[in-house]
Amino acid sequence: FDELVVAAIKRVPGREYDAATRRWNFPESHLKDAAAALKSAPGVCIEVVMPVPIVQRALAVMTQLERAAAAAAATLDGGGDLGDLGVEAAYERIPETLRDAMFPFQREGVKFGLARGGRVLIGDQMGLGKTIQALALVSCYPEDWPCLVLVPTSLRDAWESALRRWLGVRPSLIAAVASGADGNKINGAAFAIVPYSLVGKLGEKLARKKYQIVVCDESHFLKDGKAQRTKAVVPLIKAARRAICLTGTPALSRPIELYTQLEALRPNVFTKFNEFAQRYCSGSRFGWQGCTNADELFGVISRLVMVRRLKKDVLTQLPPKTREQVFLPLPKSEALSEVKAIRERLNDIKESNRDEGRLMNQLYVASAKAKIGPVQEYLETLIDGGADKFLFFAHHAELLDAAAATLKKRKIQHIRIDGSTPSTARGKLVETFQTVDAVRVAVLSIKAAGVGLTLTAASAVIFGELSWTPGEIVQAEDRAHRIGQVNSVSVQFLCARNTVDDIMWGSVQNKLENLGQV
Repeated sequence: FDELVVAAIKRVPGREYDAATRRWNFPESHLKDAAAALKSAPGVCIEVVMPVPIVQRALAVMTQLERAAAAAAATLDGGGDLGDLGVEAAYERIPETLRDAMFPFQREGVKFGLARGGRVLIGDQMGLGKTIQALALVSCYPEDWPCLVLVPTSLRDAWESALRRWLGVRPSLIAAVASGADGNKINGAAFAIVPYSLVGKLGEKLARKKYQIVVCDESHFLKDGKAQRTKAVVPLIKAARRAICLTGTPALSRPIELYTQLEALRPNVFTKFNEFAQRYCSGSRFGWQGCTNADELFGVISRLVMVRRLKKDVLTQLPPKTREQVFLPLPKSEALSEVKAIRERLNDIKESNRDEGRLMNQLYVASAKAKIGPVQEYLETLIDGGADKFLFFAHHAELLDAAAATLKKRKIQHIRIDGSTPSTARGKLVETFQTVDAVRVAVLSIKAAGVGLTLTAASAVIFGELSWTPGEIVQAEDRAHRIGQVNSVSVQFLCARNTVDDIMWGSVQNKLENLGQV
């Protein structure tokens, strides 16, 4: 190396040497200083190549955010505006129980969002707790409430439960919208939970509310910029002061599917579709489905707007197994009416007798039938989200059939093992699931496939219904959670209120705690 060149470089403020790449890096704000210093070195000929406009705009926004954060940190009272409080002061507004429940990487995700003014894309892998990070961020901005939460229909009840559990929001302050007729519920509500399917119908009402904080769960639902749903949602995100998008599959290999989310979150950076497509999507007369300048794009969005962690990145922070309830909304149906009628008959029984056992079994069957549609919709949400391999367990044939039908309709390769599967075929099915990447789901009977199988290619386990015997649940979970598993295993129980799940969950949870499994 040339000592005169190195001496010139060392005169540039903020320079850093990367020993791995043997490269000097300079802050964008000192690019002119670096050029002048190098030109002053004898015998040096340089060419200054400026970043493309998207990168320049992103750097300008980041510089602005960093200066605002530094100014806020230096001001004791923060000017009374939460946006100017600074990251640490805003973070302290999170309820203590929620702060204590978060893993270190989740706290980092929340602070990442705070440092970006509450406009963030949380792209963590499924099972890493995107919802809890979003709730923590929302709790930092009470002055910007009411909050609009946009979700797939299958997640509406899960969000209502999470708001009550983690933020202590009273039920009377939550409007969980189930139909267009529920539009007036949002008036006076601190939180409006609205399915994407209803945003079009409620568009004018939502726009008039001028929500200043919007959460979009499963935001890959907005990947098609021409879809009516996207056209209705993007203006709501742009108009809000804070916007939190959650997706387990940010389409890094197909950037065109990210554009609408990026444009919604940072319209001052991602200003022109064609500019983005030509730079990052390998644009041609055949479309924009490719990927070019991927490192540059990832560098921009990971600094400006997106935080993404995989399980393998944070494995040391995760417990071997996590469990959560996911509440499903139940539409009106004959099966739901039967559930209600059986529950009423159970309530009329004054003391335990044979009728109670018979009715409880009828309630178990009726509840499974009532959950078929919502379970199918939830599975479709997982598929649309690009979920990694997972196991789906159920007891009743109706639920197993429904799950298999959904996968077949969506052309998702899967295996099925239940009581009718010959023992001679099971080994081949397991091997296929374990070794063929394209086979994404195993549909399994809790009783017939809950023991003796190794299915560690999956690190997510979904229960479409519960079992009265906690040992069966643990055994089923342990098809994935066993020797050979390299990831933390995420377990989800799909439950519905006012069904047999209310009765079974309390019993199962108590028994699992007694077994030391929670």
